Amino acid sequence: MIFGERELARRRVALVERSAAVRRSLATHGAPFFDKAVAADRLITTVRSWLPWVTSAITIYTLLRRFSQRRQASETTPPDSENRRDGPTLSPTSDAKSP
Repeated sequence: MIFGERELARRRVALVERSAAVRRSLATHGAPFFDKAVAADRLITTVRSWLPWVTSAITIYTLLRRFSQRRQASETTPPDSENRRDGPTLSPTSDAKSP
């Protein structure tokens, strides 16, 4: 027999018993926390799976809304000849002096 083998075996048994007791304690006292963590994990997983779809939907909605607003604005403004910003144009004869 190896020197100290009995002592090592006794320590190992005590360690295994202590580890089992700690696991039982965690299982009984930590169950409510673990249940909440599992529910939170399910929620986060669901949100992460839907996030690309929601992002795409928001992008499409924004683009369609912007297109609709531009279309409505172009229907309410007068034609280009009436909507000049640089003022009225002068005809070449209006500037010239009469002979």
